[in-house]
Amino acid sequence: MRYLQCKTSLAPPSVYHRTMRKTAWIWFVGCAAWIMDGVVQLRVHAILHAKLAFTVALLFLAAGLFYRQQKQ
Repeated sequence: MRYLQCKTSLAPPSVYHRTMRKTAWIWFVGCAAWIMDGVVQLRVHAILHAKLAFTVALLFLAAGLFYRQQKQ
């Protein structure tokens, strides 16, 4: 059992959290992309698609805030 626990852990938690904090920006880029998609869909009067795009943008924003606040 102990061997299995050692093999499944690829990196110490501190390294993992630092990496996640450094790459949190990609969630914010995804949020911006979904917001732009929602605005475009509003311009072409596709309301349902725009609602979906804004919902996904909120999800990306929440994920970015979560990963940015990881403890060191």
